[in-house]
Amino acid sequence: MPEDLARFTPVDENQEILELMAEVRAYFEIASKRIVDLVMFAIDQHFLYEFSAALHQALYEKLGLHEPNARERCEGYLVEDPRIVAERSELLARKGQLESILGDLDK
Repeated sequence: MPEDLARFTPVDENQEILELMAEVRAYFEIASKRIVDLVMFAIDQHFLYEFSAALHQALYEKLGLHEPNARERCEGYLVEDPRIVAERSELLARKGQLESILGDLDK
């Protein structure tokens, strides 16, 4: 019975051509999107490379890494503020006291 149905449907002589055209169009749509993506990626890479080089140079100059005392200066950047160290010690001592009190209350 399905064979009979095939006889009643009209045969389109251009079906193969239409399918080929659709495949070619789909290929070019995908290819053009990939080209656009690659161009945008190349532009991003160029700007990021330039930005990275400029940032490196600016940091090198502004931080004074080319000066003789650069090591001492960088070590100074890493030293904690004495007020923060003292506050941390006080808070840790208070935490210890509160934990001790909590332990006594749980007994």
